[in-house]
Formats: sequence, C-alpha cells, structure tokens
Amino acid sequence: MKKPIKYTDDFGEMSGRLIVVKDDFLPPPEVFAKAVRKVKITLNVSPSSVAQFKRAADRTGNKYQTLMRQVLDTYAERLEKSTR
Repeated sequence: MKKPIKYTDDFGEMSGRLIVVKDDFLPPPEVFAKAVRKVKITLNVSPSSVAQFKRAADRTGNKYQTLMRQVLDTYAERLEKSTR
C-alpha cells in the first residue's frame, strides 16, 4: 500500500521561484459550458471583413474570432439542412 501524501503550508519544501496567480485567472464557468470542439485553420479574409467583425465585437463585448466562427457555424448548419 502506498504511503499517504502529507500536505503542508510550509513553502520551505518547495524549490524554485513561486509565482502568485490571481484568483480570476480562469474564465467564468459559462465559457466552459459553451466550449465546443474546434479545428484550427488558416483563412485569408479581406481587411474590410475583419474590420466589420471587430466593430461588431466591440459593440457586443465578444471576440471577433468568436463572431466569425458563429457566422460560419450558422451558415454550415443551414446549408446542411437545405441539402437534405
């Protein structure tokens, strides 16, 4: 049987430099709930399209890449339905 681990608040047993991490370094749980599997791609788009999505992101408080992904996902879903 393995020996039980003894936890301590004594940082003397640790070696190396310690880094203080802020309590809010993780995104809120809602972000994890919406997480979906993603595939990373490289896509060339026009500067005007990126500018449009960035303006929409500023208005909505989202990231422009997220908005682009949502538009593409919505288009793909509707295309899938229309070809059935």
